[in-house]
Amino acid sequence: MSSNTTELCNFISPMALQKFLMLYVFPIQFTVGIIGNLLNLIVLLSHSMRSKTNNLLAIMALADTVFLICNIHQSFALSSIRTFFTWFRRFLLHSKFHWIGLTNMCSFISAWLIVLVSLERVTAISFPLKSRHIWNSKILTIIVCSVIIASFILTLHWHITHTVEKIIINMTTINTETGLEEVSSTKTLQQLSPREGMLNFSIWSSTLEMIFLVILPVITVLTLNILLVHALRKQRTCDLKSQKRATKIVLIIATTFTLCNVPSAALQIWKLFSPSIEMSLLFFNLATLSNSLVITGKISNFYLFCSWSEHYRKKFCKIVEKELPRLFWLARTINTKKQSYIHKISSQNTTSESKQRPPKIKQCSVRTLDENGEIVERLIK
Repeated sequence: MSSNTTELCNFISPMALQKFLMLYVFPIQFTVGIIGNLLNLIVLLSHSMRSKTNNLLAIMALADTVFLICNIHQSFALSSIRTFFTWFRRFLLHSKFHWIGLTNMCSFISAWLIVLVSLERVTAISFPLKSRHIWNSKILTIIVCSVIIASFILTLHWHITHTVEKIIINMTTINTETGLEEVSSTKTLQQLSPREGMLNFSIWSSTLEMIFLVILPVITVLTLNILLVHALRKQRTCDLKSQKRATKIVLIIATTFTLCNVPSAALQIWKLFSPSIEMSLLFFNLATLSNSLVITGKISNFYLFCSWSEHYRKKFCKIVEKELPRLFWLARTINTKKQSYIHKISSQNTTSESKQRPPKIKQCSVRTLDENGEIVERLIK
């Protein structure tokens, strides 16, 4: 990393950066993500779209939705609303680590479902006959339940290792007559502290969580992406177009997941080999930016589907037309006006170009006799 980048990251106040991202950027991410994931659930769970891959993607959309809801706690903790109500500040303090545990649990489920979907696609393309027996509904149900149980066990330490303690601070003043310190007032504060005998357990649990939540999923998805691209190139002619279509959209989603989570994984690896770096201002700012990038990855799936899957777009339009006819009519009207405007602009450009071009002069040749009686050709305009 260059010295200029380091100086810039050190110059930015960590609280100012975190407040900006959570108070101004996160509300946009939350709104876009909730709408996108809910629409994703409606389309993927429709009767004609049901498949093993789509069912896994639907569970992932649900996990991403809960992940966004759990992050509201952090946004409220940085807002000025908490200063108005004492009970609200207490609620935020007492529930802080519980919300972090739920957030990491949902992130774990989403990450390993991406791994599962990518692995299912690799086997479906490489071994189409065997994959039907391997990835049946019973096995998928067992694997998904195992992922959920593992996520709960891995994030359990957030719920049991810390407690809220009261701290009494004595405000002292110096007596001018005696020259001795006297307690003028007392102030009671509350803070989160590790439970007795739980500190080492919390450290080891956080390290394991970091490995299985961030580092391993990113490396695994990156490896499966390479295998998936290799399998697609090797098998250029796919028997079923739907298989190829599903594989491409999974590849795009997995690639987006990798790009959005690689910075976070790199920071966690850096922290793993150099624990003291966690206290630096540079690391805190980079971690804040990488967390915002992870949230962006959680909201992107619906828009990736709409951008890359024509079948998904058609199904989405049919559902909107059936369930929300007024919204569909409005969208179609806007699209029609947009297309007519584009056509009008293009026709005007074509007309202006034709006016600027010089008119073509038609010429023809005629054979005649010259003065010497020889046949010559003359051009007539």
